[in-house]
Amino acid sequence: MKDEFSNRLTMFKTARDLLNLPERKAVWLNVNPTIFTTKVAALDPALAALEAFCQAHGVDITGAAVDKDKEETDVENVAHQLGRLLVQWFRDQGDETNAAKCDLSLSKWRGLRDQTLILKAREIRDLALPIAATPQGFAYGITSSLVQKLTDEVNEYEAVANAPAVSIAQRKARTLGLRAEFKKVEAKYEGLDDLILAFNETEAGRSLIAAYKESRIIRDAGHGAKPKPPTPPTA
Repeated sequence: MKDEFSNRLTMFKTARDLLNLPERKAVWLNVNPTIFTTKVAALDPALAALEAFCQAHGVDITGAAVDKDKEETDVENVAHQLGRLLVQWFRDQGDETNAAKCDLSLSKWRGLRDQTLILKAREIRDLALPIAATPQGFAYGITSSLVQKLTDEVNEYEAVANAPAVSIAQRKARTLGLRAEFKKVEAKYEGLDDLILAFNETEAGRSLIAAYKESRIIRDAGHGAKPKPPTPPTA
């Protein structure tokens, strides 16, 4: 969560906690205007909901990316293996056109991405299917089990290929939603900002107002880079 939101959430909690200190609570609890008591009571569920939303906002896309990379590598390895076998088959049949379709180095396979990789791997699979059903194909290592393995790897990769992008899109949508959720809670505190002024008639009330205003200041609790130590003077 960005420091901006983390700092605002800290401010909300600080103000809520200050109001609920026993000596501060004695000033406003069920004291006119009693709507202040009602509104303070509404802070706990509002902040709990906001915290839950913030936790949901912290989507980790690393796992999705790792899954994608693993499945992608599996497809590349199997497609390359089957492709090289097909190159030999087609060349021995005098079919240079189809041999060229399969003639990709492993580095070339590594360079294919997403849908391009999926389509190319399925092209290899389709070329191998009829050959795998023949004894001659078996002699070249072009087997039904190898063709099925490539089919399975492609299907598994396709299932996760878009997962990182989806996670990023969800995170972006939640970031936009965060501002709206914080605005809702801020509106509750703005109501208290106005109502608390009614307790200005007593010394305890004025002390409460001053402390509350101080608690409503957003402070940067982030950790920036440490300042560089001064350069020692030249002897």
